[in-house]
Amino acid sequence: MIKSWFWRDVGGQYPLKAGWETWLLYTAEMKGSEVRLFDDLHFQHVRPRGTGHQFGYWGAAMGTLGYHPLYAVGRIAKNALIRSIGVKGSVNMLRGYVQSHLGSEDPFISPFDQHLRDFVMAEQSRRIQIIAAKII
Repeated sequence: MIKSWFWRDVGGQYPLKAGWETWLLYTAEMKGSEVRLFDDLHFQHVRPRGTGHQFGYWGAAMGTLGYHPLYAVGRIAKNALIRSIGVKGSVNMLRGYVQSHLGSEDPFISPFDQHLRDFVMAEQSRRIQIIAAKII
């Protein structure tokens, strides 16, 4: 659910590139809006996840958004272990992440605005430090 004033403020449409779903969440956080995730909602996928891209675009999306490398690797590992996307899906995620950093002629895998990418990197660095402090 997105408040209409916020939707208008960000242009009223999703960008046509990998990471468009997460782009909205980080943009909201960057602009100081509250973001809430509801883990207890249940839904059914119309088609199996990763069907068209075998999770490669998930990795590419992390790259286009400027994910911190440790955060990306942690997410890939979590998806492999908890969400059961399998070894192939995990390898494809890693491949997509790396390829997004090497550059692509596909505009779908082009980087988002540097201001947003810097925000994502800083936010994830902060989260990594919190996790590390709990482990140590």
